[in-house]
Amino acid sequence: MNNVIGIIPAAGMGSRLFPYNGGKELLPVGTQCVSINGKEEERPKIISQYVIEAMAEAGVEHIIIVTRPAKHGLMGLHLDGRQYGVRISYIVQHPASMAHSIDLAYDWIKNATVIMGMPDTIASPNDCIKQLIEHHRKDQAELSLGLFPTDKPHKFGMIKTDADANIIYHEDKPTRTDATAMWGIAAWESSFTAMLHEHVQKVPTSDKEMALGDIFDAMMQQKKVCKAYPITGGEYYDIGTYDDYKRAMLEL
Repeated sequence: MNNVIGIIPAAGMGSRLFPYNGGKELLPVGTQCVSINGKEEERPKIISQYVIEAMAEAGVEHIIIVTRPAKHGLMGLHLDGRQYGVRISYIVQHPASMAHSIDLAYDWIKNATVIMGMPDTIASPNDCIKQLIEHHRKDQAELSLGLFPTDKPHKFGMIKTDADANIIYHEDKPTRTDATAMWGIAAWESSFTAMLHEHVQKVPTSDKEMALGDIFDAMMQQKKVCKAYPITGGEYYDIGTYDDYKRAMLEL
């Protein structure tokens, strides 16, 4: 697809899995078949492969991974992306908020349609990003979110929509809510990138609390076209805590 760039923010510290400090993105979850000496064999699958493969299936040709200096293993694993049929570029930074991380790619993404997914999650089915892009283009949205069911709203950004998929409200990690779906993947146009850039310039890079949801809210306040769509057959695994990692290991 022309002028479509995938972005994967992978600069987090992963402190909730202490004492493990090797980077959540390199943890094995599930298995894959690989060719070894001409023979198909089953091997562990690294969690960050899932989002790259989903982007590749959707036709994304260029992916930018934003990471931090200590995560050499991430670059060593994915290299330039040719094994996935994509081109991967890397931006290396010291950890900050997700919004700051994404904004580091501003010069590359400011005129593109951006597809975002997280490297320490599994969003299924594998065509989830393809589904989202199709909805995004059909409705000519400026921001589109892919929705997944959850019974743990306190861990996610929760979304409610009207009958036409317009986002009514977004709430980040609420203790109580009547929303039943969380966002897990996103697509947006240059208007969102510009708004994110504007907000980030006003906030110190040391501020790790600035949430991407703040930009969602700003887009809605300006009456931009903000949509959210349930992913058909969607399931979402986030391995941010050890309990979540164990669940993914048991179910995948």
